[in-house]
Amino acid sequence: LSVILLTWVVSNVDAAQAAPVPKVAPSKVLVCHFPPGNPSNAQEIFISSNALQKHIENHGDFEGRCPVEEDLLLKFKKEKNIKTIELNKKRKVLKDLNTVAGLKGFKNDPQLKEKLKEMQKEFQDLLKDLKENYEYDKQLKKELKNDLKLTKLKTVMEMTKHEKITKNKIDSKISKLSKSSEPKNEAKKLGLEFKNGKTKLAIKLSSLNSEILDQLNSIGKVSVKNEKQVQMILDVKNIQKLSMLDAIEKIRPTFPAVQFEQVVSEGVYFINADLVQYSGITGKGIKVAVLDLAFTDNSKISENIVEVKSFRHDLDFTPLQGTGTEAEHGTAVAEIIVDVAPDIELFLYTMQTDLEFTAAIDEAISKNVDIIVMSAGWPNYPTDGKSHITKKVEEAISHDIVFVVPSGNFADKHWEGAYSDSNLNGWHEYLDLDEGLSITVTENRISEEKPITSYLMWDDNLENISDFDLVLVDPLGQIVDYSANEQITKNDTPFEYIHHVPEMEGLYALGIVYSSEGSSANDIPNTKLEIFTPSDELEHSIVISSVSVPTDASGAIVVGAVNHLDGELEPFSSQGPTNNGRLAPHVVGPDGVTTIALDGKPFFGTSATAPYVAGVIALLLETNPEISQEKLLEEIVQNTDSSLFSIVDEFDNAMGYGTINAVFLTQTEVFE
Repeated sequence: LSVILLTWVVSNVDAAQAAPVPKVAPSKVLVCHFPPGNPSNAQEIFISSNALQKHIENHGDFEGRCPVEEDLLLKFKKEKNIKTIELNKKRKVLKDLNTVAGLKGFKNDPQLKEKLKEMQKEFQDLLKDLKENYEYDKQLKKELKNDLKLTKLKTVMEMTKHEKITKNKIDSKISKLSKSSEPKNEAKKLGLEFKNGKTKLAIKLSSLNSEILDQLNSIGKVSVKNEKQVQMILDVKNIQKLSMLDAIEKIRPTFPAVQFEQVVSEGVYFINADLVQYSGITGKGIKVAVLDLAFTDNSKISENIVEVKSFRHDLDFTPLQGTGTEAEHGTAVAEIIVDVAPDIELFLYTMQTDLEFTAAIDEAISKNVDIIVMSAGWPNYPTDGKSHITKKVEEAISHDIVFVVPSGNFADKHWEGAYSDSNLNGWHEYLDLDEGLSITVTENRISEEKPITSYLMWDDNLENISDFDLVLVDPLGQIVDYSANEQITKNDTPFEYIHHVPEMEGLYALGIVYSSEGSSANDIPNTKLEIFTPSDELEHSIVISSVSVPTDASGAIVVGAVNHLDGELEPFSSQGPTNNGRLAPHVVGPDGVTTIALDGKPFFGTSATAPYVAGVIALLLETNPEISQEKLLEEIVQNTDSSLFSIVDEFDNAMGYGTINAVFLTQTEVFE
């Protein structure tokens, strides 16, 4: 905003000529000062250059002359000074009160709770005053964009000559971690694993041979390899050293799979699998690999298990089987498959990151499994058929393995649309002039330290290269996190992501900034933008194309969710088509069922439905082990139950061809 105001002053010739600035020592600077006791009475004063930053932070002063006449920008600057300083003071008091409440166990103290509520109300009232002023909001957006530009400029200036050459090799957040004086705290902020100075990273290489592998292992430890990508565990101090290797193309975080859980099973009867079992078809001899984040002991599946293997390692290279709800989720998935096909052989493979997933697939292929089911996915890759995850699924399918995946739980956690900027201020407009995608943060979420995670992807046409940044703004209107990787060549991945643990309740907003100085409609790129927020329902959510990778794999069978009580589509069930135009889901299955693994709690989500379809496929393969994958899918979709809902043109991108129904397997003539 100071840049805007200085521009105003320079353009005001009368004001510039009214009173020449006296010469002073180089250590002094002229500022427009807002006295704390009377901020409406702006004054021009000279201060030590060392005190400039303090004046800006404490009083809202700016370097340069004050406008001679009352100006609209100055008016809103004063409003911001008064109210933002007051907000920051209240924010600190509120934070301190919460800290004391947490440390001393005063959460149940009625007086303290009342004080906290009173502070929150004062806080929200001040915010409301600010947000009701459209002109203030308009100016704030300009200031936020300017702040982001200055931050990016400072980052570039701090880089050495070598780092300028290699900076595109390192993800912006990983670069920040490598330079942090407190890497443990920084890793926690970024949602990265950290132990004894080490972290886990994914590396993209121009090539991979024994010489390059030796170079990598001299700097850290390679734990997973997949074509031209590796997963490494290394000391954060060595990240810059790693970037100097010629073979390095990109250093990024590892991306964990997202389990699709919304927090004898009923679904067996819902899909009529019990009738098939009564006829003697039980999945005998069929090998099913289940890929998930973790597994635990379970009486329902213990006799079916052939192999349990972990491809997930902690930072000490100790194999992890996972714990807590992760293990409950994976075990519940395996339990449902056994419910449907009680005599199958189970191969349980633990994985978490995208590269650990590829290693688990290689193992499943080597064991000649018949079916792979994974009740998880990655919303941080576009479903354009190009990701290494998608390619790995297609590799498994090429080995005659049936691959079953859920559509995802992102119907209300997804937004997509063309870039729009009608007022040419560089901020994308989601709907009309709304430049912020709102996310609600509650008090419980703050105590749980649950992060706001968001992924931005985009698709340019063949000729253009666009550079977008993703910004998270807190209820105070302050930038609390941003992602600003540079996209300057076709090889730069169009991707930005946010990971922020909120410290205050209220409305946060995701903003998209176009990194260009264009000022006309001709400068607006013709770009399709897409956002996923795995843990948060979004304002202006878009249901269409809310499926996640690897639903875009050619040959994969994709499953959505209906409630087992009424057969109605679940509102969170992701819908297609994929970005590369594939139908998704193909069928839907029942959720809200109970399992031993979840101790009787209802198992909601597309995670619960994919194993039902995998179980039916196991029954089908027992009756006809030589059936082609094309014929198998044809039999599944031609024998769905569509009586509970209406499908236009035989299928749609919400319910596919209908609800999975196993009863056709009792009619053996369908295979004659």
